[in-house]
Amino acid sequence: MKSENRSRILVVEDEQIVALDLRGRLTQLGYEVVATAATGAAAIARAAELHPDLVLMDIKLSGPMDGIEAAEKIQQIRETPVVYLTAFGDDVTLTRAKARELYGYVLKPFDERELQIAIEVALFRHRTAQQLAEREAWLAAVLGGVSDGVVASDAAGRVRLMNGVAEALSGWRAEDASGRDLGDVLRLAPAERAGGPAWAAIPHRVLTRRDGATLPVEAHERVIHGDKGHGDKGHGDKGAPLGRVWVLRDVTEPLQILESQRAVMEASAELPAVLDDPQALERVARRLVPALGEACIVHLAEASGPLEVEVVACAEHERAADLCAALRQARGGGLPEVARRGEAVLRALPDPEALAEALGAVPSPAITAIGARWLVSAPLPARGRTLGALTLVTSRPGRCHGARDLALAQDLGRRVAMAIDNARLYRDAQRAIHLRDDALAIVSHDLRNPLSAVIAGAEALRRDATDRVRNLAGTIQRAGRGMERLISDLLDAARLDDGHLAVESSACAARSLIADALEAFELQIAAKELSLSSDVRGDAEALCDRARIGQVLSNLIGNAVKFTPRGGSIGVRVQADGGHVLFAVSDSGPGIPPEQIPHLFERFWQGTAAARQGTGLGLYIARGIVDLHGGRIWAESSPGHGSTFLFTLPRAPPAGAREEA
Repeated sequence: MKSENRSRILVVEDEQIVALDLRGRLTQLGYEVVATAATGAAAIARAAELHPDLVLMDIKLSGPMDGIEAAEKIQQIRETPVVYLTAFGDDVTLTRAKARELYGYVLKPFDERELQIAIEVALFRHRTAQQLAEREAWLAAVLGGVSDGVVASDAAGRVRLMNGVAEALSGWRAEDASGRDLGDVLRLAPAERAGGPAWAAIPHRVLTRRDGATLPVEAHERVIHGDKGHGDKGHGDKGAPLGRVWVLRDVTEPLQILESQRAVMEASAELPAVLDDPQALERVARRLVPALGEACIVHLAEASGPLEVEVVACAEHERAADLCAALRQARGGGLPEVARRGEAVLRALPDPEALAEALGAVPSPAITAIGARWLVSAPLPARGRTLGALTLVTSRPGRCHGARDLALAQDLGRRVAMAIDNARLYRDAQRAIHLRDDALAIVSHDLRNPLSAVIAGAEALRRDATDRVRNLAGTIQRAGRGMERLISDLLDAARLDDGHLAVESSACAARSLIADALEAFELQIAAKELSLSSDVRGDAEALCDRARIGQVLSNLIGNAVKFTPRGGSIGVRVQADGGHVLFAVSDSGPGIPPEQIPHLFERFWQGTAAARQGTGLGLYIARGIVDLHGGRIWAESSPGHGSTFLFTLPRAPPAGAREEA
């Protein structure tokens, strides 16, 4: 069994006496002689069987094979160091031995000291070579598994090492680059600063490959320093530079992703303008080229009609018109039609001529000139239906990256569809508003004139007819005035919606505002036997449009009279509070359920069926008028305890201050 401290040696010597002498001397020196052999063939067999640490080989052996040839065959089987024994020191013999990985040789006759030195040097060299080979193997494995390119140079700037990734990036094979100047292999130049925010940038350089093509790379350099000295180890001191290591990473795809994201952000910023700008959709498409492709095409359809080309944008703007004209000569079908059915499509095109068929168009030079290689078409979905398709065409090899580009196109399709749908809804609303305004104009002009004649005729009948006719004329007159109020409310509501309702404010005494409003309801209050209380404190003046605030008070008091049962009570209160004047109208009616209070001032809202005794515009208009004065209106109520409607108006400055102003 091999001792951990003893090296195992195979002795190859054809003279038996010399072999025995060597065995004895080696044993005395502390080595283990595992075997002896007299011929080259025997030496090869024993070395393959016993795996010695070293072979002590006589160059001149009996038989057809000498020691140098035998040593060569042994090292082919296993890397075993060989020390030659020879009685000849001629140059020819030594030259042959050196050509076969010479670890050392000893001339006969030799002494034990000389023999031991030769053996130990050979063993040391072999161990060192093994350690170096292991380290190189580890280094090669590590560098081979690194996803970045690694290039190392010596102190003179000559390439010493490249991994496979660096070979692929630079276009240089490691064996061709070895020994060359680093600047010849890594031709790096600063990249031009692209537009956009700082967060959307990747610091990189441009690498010119061996074939002249360029590649964006992230490049980092590190200087390798030797130790300053044994005494300084562990103290952070650095010796002279031994070389440099460059680490390279291809950033083509990250840059493409950032470029795509930037294009989508810029296009999204244009989308709100689609609402009322016919040219905005074309600007959106232009923002997407060339970042996402050399051409962007938007197909739209009305209702269930066929797809029509709406917008075409090209990286080369002058081609857009010709391409648009060519695409409008459609045969139908194609990938946009597939996308319209709700399925995004990504397809590689075998040749530029295939683009026309993929788009469902007639072949044309304008279509072929794009040089298309890839096409992605995504649906434009909105509110459960598909408005059309958005198609991106690219001619750059490797530009499309499968699922990522497909997902990006789908997201773009959703954004564009929402903008287009909102624009269509907006146009529909504008048309409805114009129709409403036209109808209101007809009502206000063509209906008011005959209505005025009806009211005037009823008044004449009341003066000159019998009691029965006068009663009927009174009914006609009240209905006519109700229709007048309805027309006025509709016109005021329309003006509020359009922002055209105007107020002209002046100082008005709160007491007179209340008195004028109550006067119009004296007969109705008396007819229902209602008790009326009025609490107007001080001589406060509000800054308001007298006619418009009279309209607000008339609406609130009218509602109180309408909903208060016979024999009930109504109260009106005015109070100056700092810079505002507070008006309150209370009644002892049935009250309002809490869930209805938030809706009281909404347009056309009338509450429960039992309470629907008007158009639902009075409180809406009252709120609009109070808002125009810079005030606030609200209601306080609970079922069975009546209701109170309150609003505030700005308080007019004192008379002296108004005169100074």
